[in-house]
Amino acid sequence: MTDQVAETQDAFETESYPSQDNPKEIVPWLNKAAEKMAHYESIVKRLKDDDADIQKAKPFATMDRLIWRLLLHLFCGAAIAALVMGLAYCILAAFYYVFSPKLFLFPLFTDHWQVIGYVTYGVVYLILAYREIAQRKKLKRFISEQEKDINECANILCSDKCLAFYRYILPYIGPSYRYSFAANYFVKLFLDGRCSTLPDAKNLYEQDKNALEQRQQFLTLLDEVGEAKSMAGAAMSRANSALAASAFATATALGASSRASAAESSLEDIKRSL
Repeated sequence: MTDQVAETQDAFETESYPSQDNPKEIVPWLNKAAEKMAHYESIVKRLKDDDADIQKAKPFATMDRLIWRLLLHLFCGAAIAALVMGLAYCILAAFYYVFSPKLFLFPLFTDHWQVIGYVTYGVVYLILAYREIAQRKKLKRFISEQEKDINECANILCSDKCLAFYRYILPYIGPSYRYSFAANYFVKLFLDGRCSTLPDAKNLYEQDKNALEQRQQFLTLLDEVGEAKSMAGAAMSRANSALAASAFATATALGASSRASAAESSLEDIKRSL
């Protein structure tokens, strides 16, 4: 709640109701009421958004999911470690082929192959597990912050000031028009000269309500179409990136395989010469 709204709320609620057939009194009153209604409506929206964010985050912050991900990383870590060891083997084999008399690391590396492989696998798994645990902690903090915000919003909406405000405006404006949109529309009707009393404004609002709802549905549909287009564009971009990465990985693997084959054949030649 803004300081200005909090400071003027009690003063506004002590005002007498304006005459329903005097636009000069009704318009300022409606502007004040619409400002406060919009403020409380924004708090309601914030509360709903926070709750939606929590519902989206909760499935990714459970202990069951963490255990499942850690088990999955056992296999992912093995695959990554095997890839790293394979690349290291190919690189050392190529260097040994080029600098055979001077390079002693390749025999030492192959003699301790299993130990180095286990160490590599352990390091990779620890990195993956740490990232997974850190992500869960981050989600738990996010959920806790959203829950605190929900409690703050609920306290504001259940406060005596909020309840007193709506108890004050409802007898005059009516329960069906307790929204800022309706109050602002009444102001527009008065300023456009389409009505001169509050009952006339309510009647015109009801007549225009269907058209307004259709317009809002059309705007919502446009937003959904725009969001769908952006999601499709992002998906296409990710797909193109994945294809490019796959092609690069394939070319790299083929090159490494050919280098390894050449290194092995060179080793066989060296053994035969010895």
